Amino acid sequence: MARPGLCLDCEDAQDRIRETKRETAASIPSRFGWASSLQVPQLDARVDPAALERARGMDIRALDRVTLLGPAGAGKTSLAVAIACAWTAVHTRAALFLSAVDVGLARQQHGLGEGEARLARQAMNAPLLILDELGGEVDFGIAAVAHVVQHRYDRRRPTIATSGRTVEELVSRYGAGVARRLLETIGGVIVLKLRSHMDRSPVR
Repeated sequence: MARPGLCLDCEDAQDRIRETKRETAASIPSRFGWASSLQVPQLDARVDPAALERARGMDIRALDRVTLLGPAGAGKTSLAVAIACAWTAVHTRAALFLSAVDVGLARQQHGLGEGEARLARQAMNAPLLILDELGGEVDFGIAAVAHVVQHRYDRRRPTIATSGRTVEELVSRYGAGVARRLLETIGGVIVLKLRSHMDRSPVR
């Protein structure tokens, strides 16, 4: 039964939004739970202003892939989570947060001849994937991470990646073809610089 003053369709829509937010929040590390939108004021204090302005100016509805590059502490993951939350609010679909390290380890620990590891399948099929710390996986996991990136590109599934590596290092690690899937996108590459504020809170 609908609440007073709220039609059934409107209530169903609000329920879907709440469920999508819960599903997305469930995979995001709690230390980034505050980054619930691109408008939260903490982002202004923690993230490079030029990078934040560019992220806020993106067409979230048309987002296909965006790669955030920068040193540790620049706010890459915080900004990635905020972008993902903005996307889920527009599309009412959940985002999945996974580290490239975990994707690589899943392949390493999975038996040969048993198909893809469950975590890799989740990474390939999520409506939106936040692929954190790209390039941080062990060498054995490079192929698994590259496969996830290529699979999502082929099926036009949006991906937000973060990495502390340079563009040249990504090309060397994954090959020019896979690197292009990450770099030549509607969202493009956003390079973050460290904030110089003395009171800046530790972020990634």
